[in-house]
Amino acid sequence: MDIFGFGDDDPIEGSDPEGLDSDALRRYRRRLNGDDGAGDDSLPHNVEVLEELLEMCLDKEEFDDALRICDQWIRFAPYSSMAWLRKGMVLVDLERPEEALACFDQADLLNPMSTDSMICRGLALCMMEMPESAVVLYQQVLEIEPDNEDALFNLATAFQQTNRPEKAMAIFRTLLSSERYGIDAMFELGLVLKSSSRIEEALQIYSNYIDTNPFNASTWFARGVMLSELGRLQQGIDSYLMAIAIREDFSPAWVNRGNNLASMGSLLEAVESYWEALRYDPRDGKAWCGLGSCHKEMRDESKALQYFAKSLECDPDSREALLGRARCLESLGEYERALDVYLAMLDSDSNDVELLISCGDMLSLLKRAEEGLAYYRRAVGLNPDNGHLWVEIAITLYDQGKFEESLQAFDTLIQLHPDWGNAHYGRARNQAALGQFGPMIESLKTAIAIESVFAGMFKYDFPHLVSVVESLGVELLDTEEDS
Repeated sequence: MDIFGFGDDDPIEGSDPEGLDSDALRRYRRRLNGDDGAGDDSLPHNVEVLEELLEMCLDKEEFDDALRICDQWIRFAPYSSMAWLRKGMVLVDLERPEEALACFDQADLLNPMSTDSMICRGLALCMMEMPESAVVLYQQVLEIEPDNEDALFNLATAFQQTNRPEKAMAIFRTLLSSERYGIDAMFELGLVLKSSSRIEEALQIYSNYIDTNPFNASTWFARGVMLSELGRLQQGIDSYLMAIAIREDFSPAWVNRGNNLASMGSLLEAVESYWEALRYDPRDGKAWCGLGSCHKEMRDESKALQYFAKSLECDPDSREALLGRARCLESLGEYERALDVYLAMLDSDSNDVELLISCGDMLSLLKRAEEGLAYYRRAVGLNPDNGHLWVEIAITLYDQGKFEESLQAFDTLIQLHPDWGNAHYGRARNQAALGQFGPMIESLKTAIAIESVFAGMFKYDFPHLVSVVESLGVELLDTEEDS
């Protein structure tokens, strides 16, 4: 993470910009890798060479080596605030924010009120889910340096974390003309607009940029994402293809093209697109997951399971791959194994309604209705307006012979969806079981009025009551069945 331009191309005074010391740098690189048997003590004591090595490591995102170089720098120059600051930034890159803060504390002792240190501290605080504290720091920097673009950009991202999208968007808009942050600000602005359901505006921003900069693959990709979000799948594909034409190895563009093709039902073309993505990035978990989803759609669950497993090797926490695996196991009738997957996923989010319902479904299929009912109840407690959940609860209770409770569940369902014929019919079934024939007649009439098929269902479920019901004036002519 090089937000201050430490990695620019300006030569360090006394360093070797022409590469005359490249042999020495290569020797130190071998020492970092342990290839010559030397330890950290053999690293240079020259700050300029250390900085050169540090930039080489950061350019290659070799942060562990970068940390070792920073430690050597501090051993050689323990009172250098820059050495402590750079170590803190490397620790942020390594996602070790608490240790980074300790380094920034040391840097502040040596160089109080450094705006660079304040901005770095803000990054660590955001990583620790303390964006409000970061906002305060960035605002303090801007009081000292009102035009500090590092502070402005990171203040906007902190506003995103604190759910203040309008403030974030206002700052990103001011940075659109920035030579340094213009492109990043454009992408961030588009993401905030997308998360605020202002996708057409985000699309327009990307399209405007393409009008003047038509050879930026990332912008074509972002445009494709917005078009796809709007349901304009073919146009999204066209944008992804433009991104690929500019940069053929753009793996995410191949993946998203595959996703759109799969959504359009072109499964074989989608499979080809995912394989193209994997040709350029064999560790692209989303591509493996896409292959799994396509093969599941093609009823090839065994192969789909193999691809979902490959996806999980790349990203063990992929919700889509885990769900895909569980759905395949369901299709194969392996309900116990599917249940194990859902339960493991619930460990990460015990309030996930979809997972709770899936656990309930598997337990019902395993003839463990009482346990399944407990999961349905947990789910409906989190989403009480889910009519389909109330249907599952009501039917499960009916099958258990708990007619009073089932009736109450159908009553709740009718309050939510008075036009659902199955709710009124379910109510009638419970009333019949409870001997409440008067209310049963009214519920049955309502169900048949909504959908005539319930007349035939009643004749099948309660043949012994047909004559009684017809004698009370209920027409049990199932027009769909008898016509």
